[in-house]
Amino acid sequence: GFAFFGFCVIRNEIISLTEKTPLPNTSSQKTVSTIPTSNNQAKLLITTTEILSFGSNGKDVENLQIFLYNNNYLTVEPNGNFGPSTERAVKRFQAEYASELLTPQGFRGPTGMVGNATRNKINELIGQE
Repeated sequence: GFAFFGFCVIRNEIISLTEKTPLPNTSSQKTVSTIPTSNNQAKLLITTTEILSFGSNGKDVENLQIFLYNNNYLTVEPNGNFGPSTERAVKRFQAEYASELLTPQGFRGPTGMVGNATRNKINELIGQE
């Protein structure tokens, strides 16, 4: 009698709370659909004036990776850490724009580092997306 009634009240309270409490977002940043697209590109510019290179991390690296990922230079999903995949992706980007980014500065090949020229070119392209 009473014990069963008490169980039902508690069970209904748990169900009620469960329905009101949003579940934690289990879809991590690794879902392709979570990568921002052009409707909010302003947030995705690379704002640092420091050179981004292997070992760099943070929001600017993530913004760089989002650009590289969305434009098929980077095949792994953005995580904010500048590792070997990001370095290879930057080199592919630099090779494609070598006449603008590398030759004028005397580089014979891609560096894999994001300095002023590479950053400015990426930000220019982000602005056009």
